[in-house]
Amino acid sequence: MSEIGFTETGSEATLAKAEKLVREAAAKGANIVLLQELFETPYFCQRHDFEYMDLATTPEENPAVKRFQEVAKELDIVIPVSFFERTGNAAFNSVVIIDADGCQLCRYCLW
Repeated sequence: MSEIGFTETGSEATLAKAEKLVREAAAKGANIVLLQELFETPYFCQRHDFEYMDLATTPEENPAVKRFQEVAKELDIVIPVSFFERTGNAAFNSVVIIDADGCQLCRYCLW
C-alpha cells in the first residue's frame, strides 16, 4: 500500500507516479490494483463548492481512466479508478472498474 501524493491537478507527474505504483504492484503479482480515491486532485470532498465542478469529467474524457485502460490491458490486471464525474449539471465521486482487457467493466457513483 502506498499513497500517491498529489502533485498538481491533472498533472502528468501525478499520473506517472500512479502508473509507476501500479506497475510495481503488478510486477509483485497483483491482479487487482486499487488507486487511492480521487488521486488526480487534492481531496476536496469534505465540502460542497461549485468551483470544483471544473474538475469533473465524463469517464470517456478523464485522463486517468483513459491512461489506466491502456495499462490494465498491457499488464493484464484489473484497476478500479476513482474520478470526479460530471453528468449534466450533477457531479459524483465515481469509480470505473477497468478490466484486464482495458474495457470499462462497470461504473459506480458514490454520491
